Amino acid sequence: MGGSLLGRFRFICVLGGPGSGRGTHCRRLQRELNVAHFSTGALLRQAVEERHPAAGNIEGAMAAGEPVAEPVVYSVLKAACARAVREDPARVVLFDGFPRDAEQTRWMQRTFGEPELVVFLDCPHSVMVQRVTARDTRSDPLRSDGREAAELFRPDNTESAAHTLIHRFNVDTLPIMDVFGTKVKILQSDAAIEQVYQDVLVCVGGRIKQTDGITQEALAEARSPSKDDAAAAAECAKAALDELIK
Repeated sequence: MGGSLLGRFRFICVLGGPGSGRGTHCRRLQRELNVAHFSTGALLRQAVEERHPAAGNIEGAMAAGEPVAEPVVYSVLKAACARAVREDPARVVLFDGFPRDAEQTRWMQRTFGEPELVVFLDCPHSVMVQRVTARDTRSDPLRSDGREAAELFRPDNTESAAHTLIHRFNVDTLPIMDVFGTKVKILQSDAAIEQVYQDVLVCVGGRIKQTDGITQEALAEARSPSKDDAAAAAECAKAALDELIK
């Protein structure tokens, strides 16, 4: 359960590199499972649209593929969670792409408590670059999926920014999988979108015990995260760091 600062609430972290499908699948889970969905990237882009006092710094950092200052990230995320808790204390919250590193993990644990589940969408580097550079273009099949203006025409949809973001994910985010241990569930996300979504749906839906839109047969096949998943996540982190050293 979440920490005491915002009341007790349940949350699940969905992690993966840029282009791994986090936002696509989380938005659909939000519609089909009635969960709250917060992406720090989307919240920051919304802050720019709404002329947040730090809008200039946010926009510049994201355009360069650099991280936004942590106090700004924490402020917008905490405000969004506070609103969600006030509206529906029983709703499960999905953190899309958060925490990004060890510092954010510690802040999350202090502020919200421990996640019930960590879903890691594992995707090859080349596939992520291809997806990022196709976002919001005519070749993007998700361009007309009803997203708000703040989530479209992103300044970081370039090949150079994609490489930078993937590098940071490998260095900063993969190692924190070990912190979550058996809460980690690894899903391969380079297959067809619908196929990956069904895996995510079974994993998340099975965890929050909400059967709307999910067959009992599918839920019966769902399994809880295991030590094997945690070991595999740690191995992913080691392999990524070894590759960087080379």
